[in-house]
Amino acid sequence: MPKITARKRKFDVLSSEKYCRRLVSCLFDEAFLREPQGFLAAISARINCDNPSNSKSTFAKLPDWVTNPPALVRPVPPNSHGLDGPVPFPFSITWERYTPSAETEAAVQLVAIEEPDVLVIILQNQLRSLLEHESAAHNFAAMLRSLPSRRRVSVIIFAPRWHKISIACLWPSFFYYCGAFHRSLDYLMPILLIYLLLLFLLADRFLVIRLSPTKERVFLDLLTRLQFECRLAGIQQASTVQNLAVLVGNYTKAVCQRPFKKSRLDDRHGFSFLPASATTVAGAVAAPRFPLTAACRGIGFNEGEVVRAWAHQTWLRQLATWRGMTGEVVHAVAEAFPTPRALFNAVNDVSGGSTYFVAHFKWQFPITTKKNHFLSFAFPDDNGVAKLAELPIRRGAGVLTTENRLGNAIAARIAAFFTSVDPDLLVDGAP
Repeated sequence: MPKITARKRKFDVLSSEKYCRRLVSCLFDEAFLREPQGFLAAISARINCDNPSNSKSTFAKLPDWVTNPPALVRPVPPNSHGLDGPVPFPFSITWERYTPSAETEAAVQLVAIEEPDVLVIILQNQLRSLLEHESAAHNFAAMLRSLPSRRRVSVIIFAPRWHKISIACLWPSFFYYCGAFHRSLDYLMPILLIYLLLLFLLADRFLVIRLSPTKERVFLDLLTRLQFECRLAGIQQASTVQNLAVLVGNYTKAVCQRPFKKSRLDDRHGFSFLPASATTVAGAVAAPRFPLTAACRGIGFNEGEVVRAWAHQTWLRQLATWRGMTGEVVHAVAEAFPTPRALFNAVNDVSGGSTYFVAHFKWQFPITTKKNHFLSFAFPDDNGVAKLAELPIRRGAGVLTTENRLGNAIAARIAAFFTSVDPDLLVDGAP
C-alpha cells in the first residue's frame, strides 16, 4: 500500500469543494475602477459572500501552510498578456484557477491556470455607438471573433436608468415652495399634492427607457448578430450596478464549481435532462447493443462503433421515458426495431411490404419507400399496430423464462407517438 505523505494530504484538502471558491480569482479591466460607480464595492461584497446583517464573510479561509493565497478580485490592464491571457478586451472579466504545486513538505505553492471563459460588459455609451454606427458593430463582432476557439465569450449589456438625475433636479424647487408657504398649511397641502402628481408623471416617463420601434428593431438585430456571428455562450442585461454584480457573481460561482458539477454527470449514459422515470427503469440501459469497448477509446478507435453505441443508448433512453416500459420491454422493442425510423415504418406498414419474423425479432422492409412519407401520413396503419402488439416479451432466464406479448395499450401509445399530428394529444395519458 503506498504511503500517504503530508504533501498528498494537503493536496487532497485543497482539492475539496470546501475551498473551490477560494482558489478562483476574478480578474477585471482597470477601467471598472472608474466606471460604473460602485462596481468594485458591489462585486467585492458579492464574491466575498458578505452577510449584510453582520458584515461577515461565509468563505472558508485557506490553511496557514498555503504560501501565496490568491486575491478574490484583481484589476488587470486589458490585453496585457495577449488574447489567450487574462482580460483580453477592454471592459472584460476573466478568471484564474489556482492549483497546488509540489514545493516542500511544509508549505504549498499555488499556480495560476487561466480559465477559458471571457465575460464582456457593454456600457451605455458603447451600446449607443453600436446601435448608431454599423462600423462600430462590425469592429466589435470582429474583436470577439478574434479570440481563440477554446475561449467561451458571454456578454452583459449594462444600461442604467436615467431618471435619478432628471427627478433630482426638481427637489430644490419643491423645498422653495414649501418654505414660501410654511406658515399656511392650507396652501402647502394642495401644492404638495400637485408636486407629487408631477413627480409621478415624470417618473412614469423616465423610469423606463422607451425605445422607438426602429431603435428597438436595431437593438434586437444587434443581439441576434452577436449571438450568431460571435458564437456567444450567453447574453444578458443589467440596469443597476447591483444587478451587474449579481450576474458577475453568478458567473464566478459557476466557474468555481465547474469541476465538481462535471462529476455529477453519468459518464456512461448521460442525458441528465430526462425525467427521473427514465433513469429508474430497471435494466433499460443495463446491456447496450453496441457496448463501448476498449477499441472505441484512445488512438485508432472505430468512430462508427462509437456512433452506433451512442445512437442505441439514445434510442433506449427515449423508449424508457414512456409509462409502462420496463427494461425487458425496452430491450425487446429496441432489438426488433434498431432505429426510430424502422419502428415508424413498421407502424405505418410502408408500401405494404413489411414482413415480421417472430423467431428473430426482426422487421424487414423493401429498400424503396414512398417519397415524403413523413408528410403524407395522418393515422397509423391498423395492421402495423396489431403486429406491434404481438411483439413477444421475454422475462427471466433459464427454466424461469416467461414470454408474453407487448399488448395493445403500449403498442397504441407507441404508434400514437410516432404518427399523431395533434400537438395537444397526451400520448402517455391512456391507461
